[in-house]
Amino acid sequence: MNLLYSTLKQLEFKVFLYTIFYILLFNSIQYAVLHFFSTLFDAKYLYLGNLVGLTIALAFIILIYKRFNRSIEKYDTIYYKRVIIIILCLLIFKILIDPILNVFTIIDGDTLTSVDKSDIPIKYKLSYILSFSILTPIIEELFFRGILLEKLLSSKKKTVVVVIYSSFLFALIHVNPLDISSISIETLTVAFVLGMITAFIYVSTRNIYYCIVFHILNNIFSFLIFHVYNFEYVAIINYLSFDYRYWLIITLSCFLFLLLIKKFKLVGNGTD
Repeated sequence: MNLLYSTLKQLEFKVFLYTIFYILLFNSIQYAVLHFFSTLFDAKYLYLGNLVGLTIALAFIILIYKRFNRSIEKYDTIYYKRVIIIILCLLIFKILIDPILNVFTIIDGDTLTSVDKSDIPIKYKLSYILSFSILTPIIEELFFRGILLEKLLSSKKKTVVVVIYSSFLFALIHVNPLDISSISIETLTVAFVLGMITAFIYVSTRNIYYCIVFHILNNIFSFLIFHVYNFEYVAIINYLSFDYRYWLIITLSCFLFLLLIKKFKLVGNGTD
C-alpha cells in the first residue's frame, strides 16, 4: 500500500484525476448537445451538433486555462523560424508514423486499399475540418499542455518522467469509454508519440501556441491523407511495397527529424 501511495504521489495522481474530469466534462457536453440536436432538429443537421458541442467545451477549457494561467509566467514570443521547423517536423512525422499505422499490413505482406470518400457532401467535410482539425486540437493543447503539463513541470519532477506521463494521459483520452473493445493500439501509439512531441515543444518553449500549431497542422494533414488524397497516398505506399526504399525513407526521415528537433531548441535561445 505504501508503495502504491508513493508511486501515485510521484506521478501526481491529482493530474490523473484532472484527466478523468476532462473526459467526463468533454463527453458529457458532446452527448448532451447531440441529444438536444437529435430531439429538436432533423438528423441531417446532427453534424452541427458536434460543432456546437466542441465550441461549448472550448469555452469551458479557455475559462479554466485563463484562471490557471494567472499563476504561471508567460512566454509569448513567437519565432517564425520555429514555426517553419514545426511544419518541416510535421511532414517528417507523418512519414515516421506510417509504419505504426500500417503495422499489420506490413506484417501480413498485404497491400493497402484506398477508401473512396468523394461522394461525402462538402458541408460534412468542412464540419469535420473545423471540429477535428481546429477546435479539438485547441481544446486538447490548452488542457494537456497548457494546464496538466505545466502543473507537472511545476512539481519539479524529472522532465522525462513528466513528458512520458503527460503523453500517457493524452493517449488515454483516445479510448472510447463506451466501447473499450474498439481500442486501437495503432491509434493509442500515435497519440502517445504526438503527445511526446507536443510536450517536448512546450518544455522547450513554454509557449502553448507552438503546440497548437503543430497539433492543428497534424490533424489537417491527417484529414488530407485519409479523406482527400487517400487514393494517391495508397498508390505511393503500394508502389514502395514496404521494400528497402520504404525503410530507407523512414530511416533518413528519422535522422532529419532529430536534426530539426535540435535546431528547434537552438532557435530563440540566443544561439541562432
